[in-house]
Amino acid sequence: MAWLEKISRELGLVFALRYNDRNVGWIRRGVTDDAISEGLIAVWERDLERLERDSPRR
Repeated sequence: MAWLEKISRELGLVFALRYNDRNVGWIRRGVTDDAISEGLIAVWERDLERLERDSPRR
């Protein structure tokens, strides 16, 4: 996500994150909104932690 924030900040771009044809979050002028940083990313991180915890070690 950091590289999108950097591009957004440096070039003044806005990025929209879409899911099922709906906007679910934004990156504006290098700032990620809470819907992405606290909502979506937090869910992904929890899922990754659970997978790492519950997956058999090789």
